[in-house]
Amino acid sequence: MNITNNHIEYITQTVFKNHTVKYAINDFIKKFNGTDNMFLGGKVEVDYDSLYNAYVLDKALTAIRQESAFKSVSIAHDCTARYFKIEPTELVKIIKSIKGKLK
Repeated sequence: MNITNNHIEYITQTVFKNHTVKYAINDFIKKFNGTDNMFLGGKVEVDYDSLYNAYVLDKALTAIRQESAFKSVSIAHDCTARYFKIEPTELVKIIKSIKGKLK
């Protein structure tokens, strides 16, 4: 099953309820894996690593979009990482990878 924005949004909303990313992903897997769900696009079959990678990638794209709103690119990355509870160095690594592919 492909991971959609609905998967990421569910995880993000759980993070916003003052939970860790790890808890949010494990909660998602516990609730939905192996079940049919119309909101999530059919039968849910996902694993922790693929959900985590998709979550970090989604937030890296958010950080890239937010760069122009901040005085410093590093501030944009740090703020995004803290807001979405991601390790800043990991987020920056993904952002550099994305930007390298765009060149």
